[in-house]
Amino acid sequence: MNLFCKRPPERGAALIIGLILITVASLLAITSMRGSRMQEMMTSNQNNKLISQMAAEAGASRFVDEAINGDAGWWGSDQWQNSIPPDQSSPNNLGQYGYYWISPEDIVWQTNPDVVSVTVRGLARQGATLLAETQARIRVSRTAGSSANQMHPFGDAGVIGCDGVATQGSGQIDSYDSRVAGYDKKNPGRRGDVLTTSPTASVELTGNAPIYGTVNSTGNVKVTGSSSIYGNVNATGTVSLDGGGSIIYGNVATTENVDFGSSAAVRGNVSANGDIAFKNWGAQVTGNAQAGGKITSGNKNKPPSDHVGGTAQAGTNPNNPGVAQTPCDPLGIDDLVSDFDKEFSSGTMNIGPWTYRNVKLTPNGVSYYDPTWNVQSWKKDSSRKMEEVELFGDTTQFLKVSDFDLGQNGTLEISGGDVVLMVDGDMNIGGNTSITIAPGSSLTVILTGRFDLQGSVTVNDRNPIDSSGKVPFALFSSYEDTSKKGNSDGVQLRGNTDMTAVIYAPKSNVSVSGSGDLFGQLRGKTVEATGAGGIHYDVALEEFGVDTESGGGGGNEEPRINVDTWNLIIPD
Repeated sequence: MNLFCKRPPERGAALIIGLILITVASLLAITSMRGSRMQEMMTSNQNNKLISQMAAEAGASRFVDEAINGDAGWWGSDQWQNSIPPDQSSPNNLGQYGYYWISPEDIVWQTNPDVVSVTVRGLARQGATLLAETQARIRVSRTAGSSANQMHPFGDAGVIGCDGVATQGSGQIDSYDSRVAGYDKKNPGRRGDVLTTSPTASVELTGNAPIYGTVNSTGNVKVTGSSSIYGNVNATGTVSLDGGGSIIYGNVATTENVDFGSSAAVRGNVSANGDIAFKNWGAQVTGNAQAGGKITSGNKNKPPSDHVGGTAQAGTNPNNPGVAQTPCDPLGIDDLVSDFDKEFSSGTMNIGPWTYRNVKLTPNGVSYYDPTWNVQSWKKDSSRKMEEVELFGDTTQFLKVSDFDLGQNGTLEISGGDVVLMVDGDMNIGGNTSITIAPGSSLTVILTGRFDLQGSVTVNDRNPIDSSGKVPFALFSSYEDTSKKGNSDGVQLRGNTDMTAVIYAPKSNVSVSGSGDLFGQLRGKTVEATGAGGIHYDVALEEFGVDTESGGGGGNEEPRINVDTWNLIIPD
């Protein structure tokens, strides 16, 4: 008997395995296709959002240009709408899919002060299909022109560095208008302009400090950090955009070259009397590019036209005028100081020692609190005598000292009216100290030496100019820095608390290294901001006027148009 028999051969196993492999491969292919489709949709959505944002910004820029450069008679009328579509039925006005318009229902006028608020709607649309929407909400105000026989020393910009401005910190530069409302960090104004005034004076941005305003440089502009500029850039030199992630939300115009050394973006137009060079693959201009020389790309696979959303035109000089040089010291600080040379000095003022730790300065004189156990009361400092002087056309009370030092937890309170303090030497405000200025009062410091602030200067209403046009705290320094920026800077702001002040030091290097915010204005020979504190320019300061001896021509200048806010909103 045969105990062993052969099993019949297995049939169909290879077919089953093959079907399994085909099924797995099909699933992988479907998953890959689905992922690719999802990625494609995400990219498309992002592009649509970008198109709608650029459309809204283009419409906002068009509106602002009409407001600033148009006929002054447009105020309160709809004259400017002849050039801006009133609804979305108009043809596309930004590329193939971009649309912008301003509906009459989205325009709100008000007077005293003159303000117009508009909502510019930007769409990405293909035919009748809405792909994305962005709104730009703009507020523009009009202020009265200045008198022909007055000068306005605080109306130029928020930060003026005659020989140069540099930022290395993270503090934001912006503006607000105290005539309308207090400072709103979530809704910053766009008048925080940065200005240089001397030949070849440059602006260097190496930190992460956004600027809500226009940069006007009489020399070069160099951006190596990630700071974005929510305004225009104008230069009489080369504009170098070498900071990755930096965005210019306005136009760039220069008398020389524009170099894109990084993936920086310009949302407006770029024009150069010289060349425009796109040295980085990711560099992008949303608007047009015009150069008197060449427009080049650093990558042979990406021509210059691929970097430009609008038209790229080389060999046609835009004839940009550059930034005009203006006086660094319009007030004439040396003449201002010399007016008080012959006034009597009461010697050094040292606030902080035990019996002279809390001091009050009023138009009637100086008093201090004596904490001695058998005194414990306010006493008059008979060694400090007030004198009556005239400053900027107003009569005020004046005290002159040789040096001023506030330390050891000392306090100085200004109340009862306006006081001028001349320090014919250095002024030091140490840490854990404070100067408090009561409402309705003011302290004007005229200084010949260095100013070093580590403590705080508090203005109770926080505004650098009050409703009567008075500046509560102002520093006028004639100290001259002959060396480069450093530890010996003529004005050092190192405090970690907020400060309300106007700093006028046209011959001094000004350094801002603290974490406290400054509400007011800065003017220095140079200005360097390296701290985390912001600088918030109050545009109401432009109303501060100083009578001039000349100027009998009469009449007023044209009203000034100000861009107060500019915000992008994505509707729900």
